[in-house]
Amino acid sequence: MKLFAIGDLHLNGKADKPMDVFGSNWDRHREKIFDAWQSLVSPSDCVLVPGDICWAMYLEDAVDDLNSIAELNGTKILIRGNHDYWWASPTRIRAVLPAGMYIVQNDSVDMGAFSVMSLVSQVLILQELLQ
Repeated sequence: MKLFAIGDLHLNGKADKPMDVFGSNWDRHREKIFDAWQSLVSPSDCVLVPGDICWAMYLEDAVDDLNSIAELNGTKILIRGNHDYWWASPTRIRAVLPAGMYIVQNDSVDMGAFSVMSLVSQVLILQELLQ
């Protein structure tokens, strides 16, 4: 299992916030990110997504973007970012997350070879020292 991380996706699903307003490098940014993800990440890998996942204001509006991420390779672990206004209580988010997708908020996710922990919005990755 490989561990990847990608943040600041700023997907615009239902929001009217296209990223190409920041320049032509941002044209088709969603497709570019998703294509690279699929070419680099295998189904057995893990991807940390540390915040600024999408522009949605409410959880209901973020579900399409969360489902799009879920369709990509690997197990996903999401962490809240400062632009994730849609981020509701952990219970509400976990209720809509597809299989293979987790959030970390003042708790942890054990991936076997490592754990991802959130302590007061700080994320630590602890790798097993004993094999």
